[in-house]
Amino acid sequence: MNNNARYSGVFSNTLTVTDAPESFNGNLYRVVVTSSSYACAREVSNAALLSVGSILSITKDDRDGTYDSVGDVITYDV
Repeated sequence: MNNNARYSGVFSNTLTVTDAPESFNGNLYRVVVTSSSYACAREVSNAALLSVGSILSITKDDRDGTYDSVGDVITYDV
């Protein structure tokens, strides 16, 4: 894994995943720590599970069909 548009902080103590697609849901990530001083030294963390939810999209007009203004409250039942 390398730093790129999707992953940053690959070689730091915080990995950031940007704009994770739904296909990443369920991916497991681990930290692997090695030492240049000890050839056999290697520690592997427990896995962290990435959960990616679906993006909510509303495709219906509001109930009264009027055009609302910025700041108006519109309630939808989902």
